[in-house]
Amino acid sequence: MNTLKALRFFLITIIFPLFILQGCGNGSSPNKTGDSDIDTDTDTDSDTDADTDMDTDTDTDTDTGTHTGPCKTDTDCGAPAKVCNDGDCVPGCHMPGGQKCPYGKNCDPSTGRCSNGGDVDTDTDIDTDTDTDTDTDTDTDTGTDTDTSGYPCADPGAGFNENNPGINVSLTISVIDMMAQPTGVAAGAFLPTAREDFEPNDDKESKIPLDSCVVVKNEEKQPKCTSDTDCSPEQKCLPDKDNNGQPIKNSEHCVTQRDPMDVGPFTIDGFNGGRMTFNYNTNQNGAYTATQDGSMDPGKIATGKKYIIRGNGDTGKGLGPFGGSLYVPKKMQLTYPEVSQGQGGLPEITVDTNSDLKLEWSGGNLDGTVLISLTGGSMQGGATVECRVSDDGSFTIPADKVQAAGLAPYSFFNMLSLTRKSIGRICGQGITVCDVSSEMTMLVNVAKAQ
Repeated sequence: MNTLKALRFFLITIIFPLFILQGCGNGSSPNKTGDSDIDTDTDTDSDTDADTDMDTDTDTDTDTGTHTGPCKTDTDCGAPAKVCNDGDCVPGCHMPGGQKCPYGKNCDPSTGRCSNGGDVDTDTDIDTDTDTDTDTDTDTDTGTDTDTSGYPCADPGAGFNENNPGINVSLTISVIDMMAQPTGVAAGAFLPTAREDFEPNDDKESKIPLDSCVVVKNEEKQPKCTSDTDCSPEQKCLPDKDNNGQPIKNSEHCVTQRDPMDVGPFTIDGFNGGRMTFNYNTNQNGAYTATQDGSMDPGKIATGKKYIIRGNGDTGKGLGPFGGSLYVPKKMQLTYPEVSQGQGGLPEITVDTNSDLKLEWSGGNLDGTVLISLTGGSMQGGATVECRVSDDGSFTIPADKVQAAGLAPYSFFNMLSLTRKSIGRICGQGITVCDVSSEMTMLVNVAKAQ
């Protein structure tokens, strides 16, 4: 969604511009794991959770409803955390142990079901039962928030309402480990929702069949507009800009010019060291950050756990109290091939371009996916090979795809990246679009075997 471009622009001076958020509520998202339910119960739980998530609810886990037996509708199961399949409550597609969406369909975390081209179940009921939960997930919530009123969530099937556009909220909590130098990213933004926020998300990665690779061709872009007359009255025909602020050729598209909003602070529980407060930051072009310079110590980002977001909003600006959650996945660590010190002292792996490339990594989640990218030197005519694979700890890139990357003779021209993603959710009165995600990315240079 275009809000993400704005968020990247706000933070361009403090982060490496690699992370790409995925949308929730509108637009499509690939199949991933990520706890994205909004817990509104007051529970007495007896589960065997293992981590130390600082949830602000009174229960001691991620509530997935009271129903473990026969059901008739998803509402009976406390959707989206659980949905009704063949009369039984099962985890939603975005939850650990949930159904994997087949190719061509995407997991909608607001419903817990796989959607097809935006046709999704719009049941967004929030379970408000008082129950005794007996699930066995891996979160241990230790907060004391007793709010049981729930938060209204955006209708994933709704379109743009020009008379009442609402608010678009973006948030990312991510770590980029580039050449063994981790960079933490934790930032958000509130913008007036725009017409272009409802355009289909051009997510090419989600279209790659699971456990397969494709060679990405550098095709020349085609502009989506040539002048303002091609756009709606509130939009202008403008190009995207590169990291140096220069227009990108043929990237023109219809854009609504809008300013970030200050709707008051919000808090996030889950960081190492405790709760953090995020404020509107004029020094970062209106992004929400926890520090004045916009930085985030990567050591404070706890991984493999759920984070809880809460804010009071500003009803005078159209935003009521809001809340949400985001599962921050475990960090990516390549365990094979061996990473050694290469040119310039930078970490690298050595690859035989005539053989399959076997990769192994730690911290896998059988219900998740990993995005792998192998890029050859662009100045030497190299290409990019992208793979979408199960997060089971290993994958082998076929030799023909390794050759297609066109690795350059010098390792610093070539790059291997692995990314583990998770999608979250924020709900509240006035929110019509949300883009909430976490990414764990590692990058390493690639040396061509002699």
